[in-house]
Amino acid sequence: MNYLQLCQAVRSRIGLHGTGPSTVVSPTDVEADIVDAVKDAWIDIQNFREDWDWMKTTQSFNTAADDTDYSTTDIAGPSNRVARFVKGSLWIYANSQWTKMSYLDEDTFYDMYKNESTSGIPYHYTINRNDSSVEMQTPDAIYPCEIDYIKQPQLLAANTDTPELPIQWHNLIIYLAIQKLSSSIASTSTAMEFSQAYAVMMGQMMRQQLPKKTIRTRGIA
Repeated sequence: MNYLQLCQAVRSRIGLHGTGPSTVVSPTDVEADIVDAVKDAWIDIQNFREDWDWMKTTQSFNTAADDTDYSTTDIAGPSNRVARFVKGSLWIYANSQWTKMSYLDEDTFYDMYKNESTSGIPYHYTINRNDSSVEMQTPDAIYPCEIDYIKQPQLLAANTDTPELPIQWHNLIIYLAIQKLSSSIASTSTAMEFSQAYAVMMGQMMRQQLPKKTIRTRGIA
C-alpha cells in the first residue's frame, strides 16, 4: 500500500464515514490527524530496531589509488541515506577473487597504520565514529568493493510513496497509526483491539526480519 492507501485504510478501520483523505498533501481537520499518524507510525516502526533486514542494503564502490578515506557520499552517492555501515561487511576484489576485509576499531587501526607510507591491496579498515567514513590501508590501484549499510528512516510525503517494508507487514503501520489516534479519533476499545493485533504481527515480523541468533553448540573449555 502507498501512503494515501494506508491513510484511507486507517479511516476505514476506525469506522469513520467517508472514503478520504483524497490526498496526503495539505490535509485538514480529521484527515490531517490521520495523515500525521501514519507518517509517524512508519518512522516509529523503522526506529524500533537498528537491524531490520529490509533497512540493510549492499553498496558497490571502487577504491582510488593512494586514497585511504571514503565518505558516505563517495560510497553511496550524494543523495545517500546511510545511517551506518555494517562492521565486518566490507569485501574487496583483488587477485581475481573476493576477500572479506578485516574490521579494526579506530584506535587499533590508527595505531597500526597512521604512519604507514607503503601502498598495496588493503585488507584492514575501520569506520570513523564521527562521520561514518570508511578508512582503509592505502590502496595501490583501483579495486572493486562492496559494503553493507543500514539506511536512514524513509519519510513518506507524496500520495504514491510506498513504505520499503515488505508488503505483508504494511498492516503494522495501520495498527500503530490507530493507536496514535486513540486520544482524538479512535475509540479506546478500537485502539486496544489494534494494539493487540500490532503486538502479534510485530512479533511475527521480528522473527523474520531480524538477524537469526546463533546458539553455542560446544562447551566452554
